[in-house]
Amino acid sequence: MTKIMKARQSTRAVLFPNARDVAAKRKQLPKFQPHDLRDLVREAGGSANNQSDPDWAFALAFRRRNDQQINELLRVLGLDVAHPDVWRRAFFQLAVLHHGVGHLVSKRQQPNRNSAIWQIEQDLKLLQEMMRLLQQGHSERQSIAMLATDPKKREFFPYREQVQRHDPVNSEKDRRIAALRAHWLKLKRQRRYQSLAETVLGSCPTGNGGFE
Repeated sequence: MTKIMKARQSTRAVLFPNARDVAAKRKQLPKFQPHDLRDLVREAGGSANNQSDPDWAFALAFRRRNDQQINELLRVLGLDVAHPDVWRRAFFQLAVLHHGVGHLVSKRQQPNRNSAIWQIEQDLKLLQEMMRLLQQGHSERQSIAMLATDPKKREFFPYREQVQRHDPVNSEKDRRIAALRAHWLKLKRQRRYQSLAETVLGSCPTGNGGFE
């Protein structure tokens, strides 16, 4: 990798997909062994009695083996073989996992602790992190608390420190959690971001529904 490429990567933040999720999904995909020629010949010979052409019997046996492998691959990808759009979805998943299709980056911004203005890339980051934690089995409240108290994660999200005159007992940690939760609930109420989550972030390889 050249110095220019490294410099470009250092100034860009990956919004989708998560690199660790992609690597994990790649490891889950099966690596099939080649078909054994002798096994195929024997299988074709066993069905040759019902076939007038032995070459055609061999071709059918070969196709059956291929279909078994393809069905297994679709199963691991989380796709329904009976879905009318299954092949496009499968192709898109593999293109994302192996060829960088559909990856989304944004210019990396310096964290500003005093800024309370959310940008779309920060909304996307919050949606992505929440989906990742929810898929791991955490509740919404647990996920918000984890993000708000993680020193590295929370710097990405806008937050303006405010003195709580009416409730001085609350710590900065509690105020950060409350602020992040308030913005998360706001995002959930907006159709625009619900649609964005479903079409982009909800399509991540580790999601229940797979790519859409």
